[in-house]
Amino acid sequence: MWWQQQAHQNGDNFETMGSVSFQHIFSPNAIGWARGMVRDHSSDLYSNPSSWPIIAFQHNYFKEGYFNGSVSVHHGRHEWKAGIESDVLFLHENFSDVIPSSGISQFDSGTTTSFAFVGSRPDLEQSAFVQDAIRLGKWTVNAGLRWDHYQLLVNQYGLSPRLSVARYFPSVGVNLHISYDRVFQTPSFENILLSSSPSVQNFEPFVVRQPIQKSRSAANIISA
Repeated sequence: MWWQQQAHQNGDNFETMGSVSFQHIFSPNAIGWARGMVRDHSSDLYSNPSSWPIIAFQHNYFKEGYFNGSVSVHHGRHEWKAGIESDVLFLHENFSDVIPSSGISQFDSGTTTSFAFVGSRPDLEQSAFVQDAIRLGKWTVNAGLRWDHYQLLVNQYGLSPRLSVARYFPSVGVNLHISYDRVFQTPSFENILLSSSPSVQNFEPFVVRQPIQKSRSAANIISA
């Protein structure tokens, strides 16, 4: 029938997640939190034989375990907070495609008509931080330092200092705020194993490939 000759692709996502959290008051000036989470996620792509210019299939899934713990302490002019965080994912990627004869003209010469990739790898991320909020009359100072570790295709560490100073001027009702923040940002892991694998050059010889690394950025903000 005529609709059986049309290109058709289906995608689906399934996720199962569970989490638990705990809070404990040590004293009127100290409190602690702990949170844990586990997650199972999968995403799929299916193509019928009439798909053009590529008949593609994908089955990606990962299992994740996450933990976060922190403690907050008030002492005099200070509001101290410190914590740790750990995130572990076990990534699995399975991708394949076939270029039908009617679609090969859409690609560069030398492109193979079929390709398959299977890969798995753990994504390990840990961090720790400490910060202090100091109130000195009309002045408020927030200072902190965060340490991050990221290990997937690369193994890297980073320190992120954070500082903000605020001054309130009651005579004009204005609060002047200046801050500096440096961020350690990890890349998205969607198809990261496939896009960084040398085997993609077997499919497309002119592709530019390199391991995707984390990014760093800094921001200075002045507001009133």
